[in-house]
Amino acid sequence: MLVEVGSYCGRSTVVLAATGLDVVAVDPLEPGTAPSGAWEVTAGHVADFEGLVRRTPNVTWVRAPATACPRPAKPVGLLAIDGDHNYPHPLDDYRHFEPWLAPGALVAFHDYRVCAGVTRTVSELLDDKRIEEVRRHERLFVARKP
Repeated sequence: MLVEVGSYCGRSTVVLAATGLDVVAVDPLEPGTAPSGAWEVTAGHVADFEGLVRRTPNVTWVRAPATACPRPAKPVGLLAIDGDHNYPHPLDDYRHFEPWLAPGALVAFHDYRVCAGVTRTVSELLDDKRIEEVRRHERLFVARKP
């Protein structure tokens, strides 16, 4: 099972769903809000994402903040964190899903080294040995749960 925190327009959701695995897309998508302060969620974004979910049977949308997401039905093999980038939100997102991560699960943090809250979260989790680095590529930091 894959969990994506922060779906917005659904571009990465579609890619994750193409694996054929179950995808839980977690995003409140509240019209009028600006999740990163750079753009605003519109009713059009919400309608487009609702359509994507209807057309993609292996995607389940949890319309809530990550920390309000119920326990996934299966262990999580990949957790992609791309929600609110302000600290401590990425850390809270990781902590919420950590108990449900499968052994050796991958965790991807988007906007690493670009957004201070994401960078700080990754540094703290590495220091606490709660994740191990797998790879860095541009704005993406991929780790494994030990």
